[in-house]
Amino acid sequence: FLDDITQQELDDAAKKLRPNATGKTRNREVYTPFISVYTAASKAGKAPERSWRRPEGAHRAIETNAPSDGDIKKLIAVASDLNGRNRKKAARNKAALYMLTLTGERTTAATVELRWRNIDFGAGTVLFANTKNKKPRLVMLPRLLISALKEWAEFCKAKDSDRPDPEALVFGWKTRTGMSQMVAHARERAKLGKIRPHDIGRHSFGRRMRQKAKLDRPKLKKAGNWLSDSAVERYDHFELDEVSEAVRDVDTSELE
Repeated sequence: FLDDITQQELDDAAKKLRPNATGKTRNREVYTPFISVYTAASKAGKAPERSWRRPEGAHRAIETNAPSDGDIKKLIAVASDLNGRNRKKAARNKAALYMLTLTGERTTAATVELRWRNIDFGAGTVLFANTKNKKPRLVMLPRLLISALKEWAEFCKAKDSDRPDPEALVFGWKTRTGMSQMVAHARERAKLGKIRPHDIGRHSFGRRMRQKAKLDRPKLKKAGNWLSDSAVERYDHFELDEVSEAVRDVDTSELE
């Protein structure tokens, strides 16, 4: 019964579902879907007309941040510190953070939806099949990421097998909350400023590709699979191999 739901219940549900999210994210992922359903029900005469209060900061632009490789190195060191952590969690955190920052993929595709069948150690690639712009993205795995993933894979072997179940989730998280909470705890322990998983992934990857790989804008759009109305198609003549090699070979020594 939609008309029985109060504003306070909606606010409480949003905080429970997305505890570490900004008001803008809660608005997009909780308030907007609910209000859309309620509005449709109201227009169909199944619920009275009502106005809903959006969360604070719902329409505020999110400040973007591209953390330095030094900051990311600190974050990874803290997140994979064995003091107070078991070896399995340490290996998972390290692999997940490297996956984000070295591929530049969005948090959901890189750490929530990714399955072991998407990773090909023989070819040294990872396939992100469900990207935001609906175009599959194949990324060559840098050395640091291959090493971290192999270490994590040792903890994920399927029963009676020497490798993980191909259909199993790589990191075991079913929502972005797990990754967000891990990053939040690590940045507090590392005494770093506000850093989101998206900053570690998309923003730091973009910075690294421009500053260290020296990719120009067309190649950067190709490397990161960024969505733009016409730019991606306009620069399709850049070969994937050329871009993939740049992504694989870019200097990441500051992360070690």
